Amino acid sequence: MGAGSNALLFTLAAVLAASAPFLFRPGLGLKQLSTGAGFALHALASGLLFTCVVLGALWMEGAQGQRAEQRWEFVVVMICLWGVAAFPGFLWRYLRRGATKAARNAAAEVSSADA
Repeated sequence: MGAGSNALLFTLAAVLAASAPFLFRPGLGLKQLSTGAGFALHALASGLLFTCVVLGALWMEGAQGQRAEQRWEFVVVMICLWGVAAFPGFLWRYLRRGATKAARNAAAEVSSADA
């Protein structure tokens, strides 16, 4: 495999890793502390995966011998791209699921009113 295909596979893996914390229950081997702790655990897992992806990218760049200087602009762009890549998982976990619960509650109210 060439450097271009390695970068493409790594980018695909990074996009999947960005949404992964939101697609599963909050975990990391910890129990949910309270009802509001779900997002905090998802954000912590996302931050850990972000760190792993950035370190992997820096390792791959160093292995190819093309190590470039990364300043604060690089970090800001990476965080923004991570947020964009994590957005589908966030939508699935918090916005779609909330709408589905509201629809189920409304259907339950209608069925109880009919009875």
